[in-house]
Amino acid sequence: MSTVGLRIVSDSRKQGFARDPLKVCLVLKDRGWILDKMATRLTEHLPNWNVEAEIAYSPLPTVDVNHWMLYSDLEGKLYSKNTLAITHVDRPAKLHVLKQRLKKVDMGICMSRMTLEELVLCGIPREKLCFISPAHDGEMTPRRIVIGVTTQIRPDGAKREDVLIKMAHTIRLNAFHFEIVGPRWEKVIPHLEAAGATVGYWPGAYGEDNSEHLRVVHERLLTFDYYLYMGWDEGSMGTLDALAAGIPTIITPQGFHLDINDGITHAFEDSADLCRILQNIVDGRQKRVDSVSELTWDKYAQFHALAWSALRNDPVNKNINVLLHEQDSYRTPLPEFSWRDIAGNDWRVYARSPRKVIWEDFSLLFEWYSGTRLHQTQWYRFAKMVKHRLVGRK
Repeated sequence: MSTVGLRIVSDSRKQGFARDPLKVCLVLKDRGWILDKMATRLTEHLPNWNVEAEIAYSPLPTVDVNHWMLYSDLEGKLYSKNTLAITHVDRPAKLHVLKQRLKKVDMGICMSRMTLEELVLCGIPREKLCFISPAHDGEMTPRRIVIGVTTQIRPDGAKREDVLIKMAHTIRLNAFHFEIVGPRWEKVIPHLEAAGATVGYWPGAYGEDNSEHLRVVHERLLTFDYYLYMGWDEGSMGTLDALAAGIPTIITPQGFHLDINDGITHAFEDSADLCRILQNIVDGRQKRVDSVSELTWDKYAQFHALAWSALRNDPVNKNINVLLHEQDSYRTPLPEFSWRDIAGNDWRVYARSPRKVIWEDFSLLFEWYSGTRLHQTQWYRFAKMVKHRLVGRK
């Protein structure tokens, strides 16, 4: 790509596209499920980047780019520029067909940098490939983190509820829901709620019907994300139940807590420690939320628009992948892999379901070399009819 062309597209990434609208056809033969959703989202958001897009069964001669949503669908006469969406290529037959199809089109768009590198290792020229990470709908929001307590408050303050009150006066608890099982928490709960927490309170039947109280404890305990115990009095029996249920603990480092190997997930002694632990839990969750905050359908559409615009401006397109990801930094390195690793993965696919995979490979190769889908041939329909009759006789 020329320096001028690169500058034009880089500016458009920041300011929008100033040229005439780019016309794109998203070719999708089978509507439904995930590819249909991805194509639909593209048509919804591409106009934001000066791209007019439509979904069609066959490529259109009147557009600037025909983008094939499924690389195995490529067939017939091609018009203008053509790109392929590339998902996993996990078998030799798929790789062979993809290689042949990439010889006919301008570029393949992978879903990940790992797939791109594997395909380069398999002999596909790097300049024929780029990658664009998939997006999500943005409809999921994190629920409150459930902190569970299964103890009663004692008159002598041995359960150290004051630690919880001091913590509630120090940090906001909007991200938390407290499930409290046990009596005499009425004076503590308002402090938690004032700090933004929600509270489920189950006084239970302690001292009146202990078996019923224990049933409630076990029932509510299974809803906890973390088990909390603040006392400094040898240890909490509820800790044992929580660990048996696989629930992480936020407990004091004392008594028999210290004798349980790996039993203390988060240790604390005072309210400052507890504030730090809860804040770290919230921050860790926020990192997970932030990790996909940029993976929106609008960004997905923007990157496709950038790739197609660059392709229209420059037929060589050797810098498109650099253009898309020149500002990206990935903290997770790619694993080292070789031809042997790729072949091993292919073999595992065959080993899991050999008859089905071999049939799919045969169908794929048949379609590529004959130009006809196997299930549309007369002999396939005849074989299926014979099979049905034979099965019916049995």
